[in-house]
Amino acid sequence: KEGLLFRRRGSGTYAGADLPRITGATGVLTHSAAHQFLRYRWMRESFEGIIVAASEVGRHVQLIFGKLDKPYIMPEDAARRIVLGHMDSIICVDIFDEKLFRELSRRMVTVSLDLACAVAGVSSCALRHEQTLDLAVEHLWRLGHRRLSLVGDLPRRGQDPAAHLRRRGFLTALGERGLPVGQNGIIDLSAVPRTDKIERNQGWTRRWSRTPPAKRATALVVMDFWDAAYWLLRLGARVPEDVSVIALGKPDPVDVWLDQIRLRAAEHAGDSPPAAQRIDPEDRAATALRNLRPVAVDLPFAQMGRWAMAEVIRRTEQPDAPPRHATFPGTMIPGNTAAPPPPQV
Repeated sequence: KEGLLFRRRGSGTYAGADLPRITGATGVLTHSAAHQFLRYRWMRESFEGIIVAASEVGRHVQLIFGKLDKPYIMPEDAARRIVLGHMDSIICVDIFDEKLFRELSRRMVTVSLDLACAVAGVSSCALRHEQTLDLAVEHLWRLGHRRLSLVGDLPRRGQDPAAHLRRRGFLTALGERGLPVGQNGIIDLSAVPRTDKIERNQGWTRRWSRTPPAKRATALVVMDFWDAAYWLLRLGARVPEDVSVIALGKPDPVDVWLDQIRLRAAEHAGDSPPAAQRIDPEDRAATALRNLRPVAVDLPFAQMGRWAMAEVIRRTEQPDAPPRHATFPGTMIPGNTAAPPPPQV
């Protein structure tokens, strides 16, 4: 689409002969692994919110998606200068590199989306991570659950502030309800000895199923709802009769998830073995997913995207205006994947 420029890992280009045409088009110029990160609903909603607000006023904004710890995420110096040289504003989504923020804020209006930023001159809109976890824990607490687990990556200190905020919010919510942390836990996906996300979800669900019923969690808060629910069902667990599952972030419809599985299996057909092919979109577990309506904490990323674009416009029209900071709460979405714990546990 005009106004969207992205680079595939290991191929493609950040800037080329069409750059003047692209930067002159109404829309949004991006660079980074957009093809990968836009598979995630929260990224797409952020992006769509920005595009809607940008298109309404004919503005341009550059996005950086993802982490900056891999070389294909940030352009080479030459291409970086070309791309940044055409822009007067930038919205960084899921970025937490203070050195980069300081560099960008000297060149252009800079807004951080998803994470609070204390760098001078940078505006930010952040999710209330602690509040979203408190909503999930409160919902499960009221149903009678006393053994809960949060499933997600727990990177080393300084690598992913959002993950640490989720962890802190979860543990705080447990403590406020008198739940001993020893009987509840955080299932750290980054500690599972797998590299592919599908394999990691398969690994932790297998560990959960092998834990004695009297000791394992009766409720799970997960980031990848359909992956988790699929492997739980395939291992013989019933949702929510045996285990309740709450999604952190509204999941895509199950058919979208199944289509993504098919696509990933085709993309990784040369893998040995192809991890994505371990999920069979036609088996009994995948069919049973259609009966689930996920209980979820909805995260307002589209609203945050619109706020970020409005902040870009405000600060470019008022160069002396100070940066603003905003936080956005989550809301509960009802469904049928959370119920009281099994009587025997």
